[in-house]
Amino acid sequence: MCILLALLTGARMDVVVNIKVSDIDLRAKTIKLFDEKGFTDKHYLGYINDKYYDTIKSQVELAKESNSTLLLTDASNDSYRARYYSRKLQPIFDRLFNRDLEKSDTKNRVVPHTLRHTFGSQLVINGVDIYTVQKLMNHKDLKMTMRYAKLNDAVKHDGVNRLDF
Repeated sequence: MCILLALLTGARMDVVVNIKVSDIDLRAKTIKLFDEKGFTDKHYLGYINDKYYDTIKSQVELAKESNSTLLLTDASNDSYRARYYSRKLQPIFDRLFNRDLEKSDTKNRVVPHTLRHTFGSQLVINGVDIYTVQKLMNHKDLKMTMRYAKLNDAVKHDGVNRLDF
């Protein structure tokens, strides 16, 4: 669930693991995210993908049944939740994606933060405008978001093909 939330919201791990049940609005299909880095608004919205609505709803119900205020109920409730999840995820990423990489290869290494980059990249690849990507990733400056803009020449080509003179 942690990986899914990270991929669906683009939130940093420390934000994902601290999502509260009360932050989920199933009717509006939103997730209130609290960004500790606070580059822009401390609170911003993530949106629940329709395809995963039932999965998120089930997790909300599970958390409520467990009397948990936090959406993810399988870690400690202290301030080190992000570290706990990162330590659990990293060996999985290493086994699946980093097997032949040197430990010092930080550019190609898959780490929990890679999920955030995947979110931004997939938005651009799927034709979402860069301003919307900026807002969804809670970037203060468009320059920060522009690193994703160079990804998709196919979208640019499609845009030109849509012109009808």
